[in-house]
Amino acid sequence: MSGKQLLIEISNGPKCPSCQCDTFDDWHHERGIKQVGLAIAGSLKCHGCGRFFGIHRYSDGEVHSTMWRKAA
Repeated sequence: MSGKQLLIEISNGPKCPSCQCDTFDDWHHERGIKQVGLAIAGSLKCHGCGRFFGIHRYSDGEVHSTMWRKAA
Protein backbone atom coordinates (compact mmCIF):
# COMPACT_ATOMS: atom_id res chain seq x y z
CA MET A 1 0.00 0.00 0.00
CA SER A 2 1.39 3.40 -0.93
CA GLY A 3 0.80 6.55 1.08
CA LYS A 4 2.42 9.85 1.84
CA GLN A 5 5.48 10.65 3.87
CA LEU A 6 6.11 13.96 5.65
CA LEU A 7 9.56 15.45 5.16
CA ILE A 8 10.61 18.13 7.65
CA GLU A 9 13.69 20.31 8.15
CA ILE A 10 14.14 22.37 11.32
CA SER A 11 16.63 25.24 11.09
CA ASN A 12 17.10 28.99 11.56
CA GLY A 13 15.69 29.74 8.10
CA PRO A 14 13.78 28.03 5.30
CA LYS A 15 15.43 24.84 4.02
CA CYS A 16 13.98 22.66 1.27
CA PRO A 17 13.16 19.23 2.72
CA SER A 18 13.72 17.64 -0.69
CA CYS A 19 17.11 18.96 -1.86
CA GLN A 20 18.38 20.72 1.32
CA CYS A 21 18.70 24.10 -0.46
CA ASP A 22 18.84 26.88 2.15
CA THR A 23 19.67 30.00 0.14
CA PHE A 24 16.41 31.94 0.52
CA ASP A 25 17.31 35.61 0.83
CA ASP A 26 14.40 37.93 1.73
CA TRP A 27 12.04 34.95 1.96
CA HIS A 28 9.80 36.84 4.40
CA HIS A 29 8.85 39.26 1.58
CA GLU A 30 7.45 36.50 -0.70
CA ARG A 31 3.74 36.70 -1.58
CA GLY A 32 2.99 33.27 -0.08
CA ILE A 33 4.14 34.29 3.42
CA LYS A 34 1.61 35.59 5.97
CA GLN A 35 1.71 36.69 9.61
CA VAL A 36 -0.30 34.18 11.67
CA GLY A 37 -0.54 35.33 15.28
CA LEU A 38 3.00 35.43 16.64
CA ALA A 39 4.30 33.16 13.85
CA ILE A 40 4.96 33.53 10.12
CA ALA A 41 3.64 30.80 7.83
CA GLY A 42 3.25 30.11 4.12
CA SER A 43 4.89 28.35 1.21
CA LEU A 44 7.99 28.87 -0.89
CA LYS A 45 9.16 27.50 -4.21
CA CYS A 46 12.64 26.03 -4.02
CA HIS A 47 15.02 27.55 -6.54
CA GLY A 48 17.15 24.39 -6.30
CA CYS A 49 14.67 21.64 -7.23
CA GLY A 50 11.58 23.73 -8.12
CA ARG A 51 9.26 22.02 -5.61
CA PHE A 52 6.97 23.91 -3.23
CA PHE A 53 7.23 23.44 0.53
CA GLY A 54 5.50 24.91 3.55
CA ILE A 55 7.21 26.93 6.24
CA HIS A 56 6.29 27.96 9.74
CA ARG A 57 8.55 30.38 11.64
CA TYR A 58 7.97 30.49 15.37
CA SER A 59 8.57 33.50 17.64
CA ASP A 60 11.87 31.99 18.89
CA GLY A 61 13.23 32.11 15.30
CA GLU A 62 13.05 28.37 14.60
CA VAL A 63 11.72 27.53 11.13
CA HIS A 64 9.98 24.26 10.28
CA SER A 65 10.04 23.53 6.53
CA THR A 66 7.70 20.70 5.49
CA MET A 67 6.78 18.80 2.34
CA TRP A 68 4.72 15.72 1.56
CA ARG A 69 5.97 13.07 -0.87
CA LYS A 70 4.71 9.72 -2.05
CA ALA A 71 5.97 6.84 0.02
CA ALA A 72 7.40 3.87 -1.89
